[in-house]
Amino acid sequence: MRAKVEPHDRAHRRRKVHVYGLEKIERGRSYVFLSTHQSYMDIPVMLGYLPAQLRIAAKKELFRLPFLGWHLRRAGHIPIDRSSTADAVATLQRATDTIRDGICAYIFPEGTRSRDGRLQPFKKGGFKLALQARLPIIPITIIGTRQLLPRDSIIFRPGPVWMYIDDPIETSGLTDEDLPELMETVRARMLAHFKRAEGRIDVIRSP
Repeated sequence: MRAKVEPHDRAHRRRKVHVYGLEKIERGRSYVFLSTHQSYMDIPVMLGYLPAQLRIAAKKELFRLPFLGWHLRRAGHIPIDRSSTADAVATLQRATDTIRDGICAYIFPEGTRSRDGRLQPFKKGGFKLALQARLPIIPITIIGTRQLLPRDSIIFRPGPVWMYIDDPIETSGLTDEDLPELMETVRARMLAHFKRAEGRIDVIRSP
């Protein structure tokens, strides 16, 4: 199922976000959303188009940015100290208590924005949070935001964005021994969307 406009409407494609898979989100249920990270624009896209109460786990530097940082802090999102793995893991563990009653975690498992569009290696924190909270993981793939606002740029460009919401992956009963397979499953789903997008937009796929 898709939202917004038909892809063949070129005028609309220049300024619309196309969302696929909204029906896979059960309203009132908590999830751990694990998302690709191509641009700062990923955050307003998912805040505007995901029908869920979100708590974003993002690097603490984002919370210092004008406007975006103020909103993140006021809304109760989760600042992560990337300079300390132990602190980052402890922060996510504390967040477990808040991810319930329909509130969802939104985490970028790559840890930072991709510089060249390739899907980077994943960190384990978001996966461990899902296992500890026994919540399903929903992979999110956002394509097109890097073209709107590339890393190291402050110039916004017009263009379409596609957001793909995958089927939930249940984690109840899984342990740390299952992490490698779980991480590979999420990665494979994201790469599949990048592969299908090749030719439609300048997307670089992980080798």
